[in-house]
This record gives sequence, structure tokens and C-alpha cells, in this order.
Amino acid sequence: MKNITLAVIAHDSKKEEMISLVKAHQEELAAIDLFATQNTGQAIQSNTEVPVTLMQSGPRGGDQQIGALVA
Repeated sequence: MKNITLAVIAHDSKKEEMISLVKAHQEELAAIDLFATQNTGQAIQSNTEVPVTLMQSGPRGGDQQIGALVA
């Protein structure tokens, strides 16, 4: 199922909720290409076994990197 790509970005105050979401859907998310801004991705990787492609942190342009991938 690796034709599916999902990008996730979470504000600092929402990272725990993002981790909970990923944990709840770990099997499905492990089967797709997951991209995240650096801090969000590192939080996911530290708390789950889901592989994440890390972009820059949001303040360093990670949001724009993900936007460029979408465009």
C-alpha cells in the first residue's frame, strides 16, 4: 500500500494528541509513506514503531517543504 503518502504537522500543544492518533492507527500508518515536520516526526518515532520521513522543523521551513511536496 506504499502508494499512499500522508504528511502530519502538529503544534507543540497538540503533539500528544498526534501521538495518540498514530498509536491508535499504527498498523495502517506503518503501511504508508508518512512525512512530518522534524519535531512532530521525532515525537512519533520516539513513541511508536511507525517510520517517518523527517522534514525540517516548522520554524526552519518544514511546513514549506511539505507544501512543496504537495504542489
